[in-house]
Amino acid sequence: MASSRDPWFDNAKMALVTLVVVGHAWVVLPDSTTNDHLYDFLYAWHMPAFVFLTGYLSQRWTYTRARMWQLVRTVAVPYVLFEAAIAMFRIHVGGEELENLWRDPHWPMWYLSALFFWRLLTPVFKNMWGGVGLAGVISLVAGLYAGDTLDVARVLGLLPFFVLGLKATPERLELLRSRAAQVAAVGVFAGIWFLTSRTDDWAGTEWLYYRARYEELDVSDGQAFLTRAALLVLGTLGTWAFLALVPRVRGWFTQMGAYTLVVYLFHGFVVMDRRTGRITKVKRLPNLIPDTPRELYLLDSAHHGISMDPTGKHICVAGTMSDYATVVSYPRMKRSKLLKGGLKPYWVTQSWNGKHCYISWSGSDTVSKISYRKAKIVRTTDVGYHPQRVRNGFIQRSYVADLPQDQPGHG
Repeated sequence: MASSRDPWFDNAKMALVTLVVVGHAWVVLPDSTTNDHLYDFLYAWHMPAFVFLTGYLSQRWTYTRARMWQLVRTVAVPYVLFEAAIAMFRIHVGGEELENLWRDPHWPMWYLSALFFWRLLTPVFKNMWGGVGLAGVISLVAGLYAGDTLDVARVLGLLPFFVLGLKATPERLELLRSRAAQVAAVGVFAGIWFLTSRTDDWAGTEWLYYRARYEELDVSDGQAFLTRAALLVLGTLGTWAFLALVPRVRGWFTQMGAYTLVVYLFHGFVVMDRRTGRITKVKRLPNLIPDTPRELYLLDSAHHGISMDPTGKHICVAGTMSDYATVVSYPRMKRSKLLKGGLKPYWVTQSWNGKHCYISWSGSDTVSKISYRKAKIVRTTDVGYHPQRVRNGFIQRSYVADLPQDQPGHG
């Protein structure tokens, strides 16, 4: 008997979960402009498309006893089990230290957390007039307040794509099967390819994850709203373009599409050889003084200061001999633009709240405040002669209340 499943959706699901695995595996590739561009291009639309399909395939979910039990059995229980399994693997094999187990989903487990809450919201949004608009507003506002608990920031940030899927109908999706839609899809992907070639100029890779608060990205609320809105539009267009180009034929690929959750759950185990002390990845930073012998390096260090933020996702580095600072993302090991804030950057220390790093420019008698997430110099302040080590200090506010806002006491 022929299967009643639409091969179009199974093909789309398998293609998307394959792209998820590829995206997560990208971190082991050598750092290059091409790899970074491909990564940003992929993340601009493939997770929005994955969430859209999740919404479309959740349309039948209702508040019934059977559906609630299914939600617990197929989503909540796997989340608890696989979160624990991944934690054990990364602790005992990778030698890592993980915190907030179950409260803060690790790596791919965020999707199960999100799916649990999206399914609960399905009856609310499915027949709501203006539901897509409301979801869009929620996504915009979530960047102001949502936190990391159960990855609620990403749950709400990606909500519009889920609601779009809930609202989609076979008749509307049929429009994507036309030849004109396929031609337009190629144009859409070309546009996304162009925009993501300059991601760092208008957004930044971190924006593509929908997980950070705006304050962590060091932008004004107005700019943040515009950037998030632009990404929502970009993700929606990319989703439609992807669906327009997905094959409609049935094959071995189609059959695997029925088991995408299995593929998703089991791709999260990655070996990090820390017990042996073997170096598994090296990040090469620019040497702007190739003719200077190493014997003349200050303290025999090309890069003397280095500091990782509390999330473990960003590393601030002082290019001491080459007169620059840069922020390297982890685990992708992607380097930001070189930040030219002074001469002889000496020391790097994270700020008291972990959102910025302070770097001393010993040859310029200044200290700069650099945003970890945005990888930009927020502020530079004149200090005493030849600043070296930087430490956080705390002083009673009343002692500096009369200082002008541009003085170090307010930095």
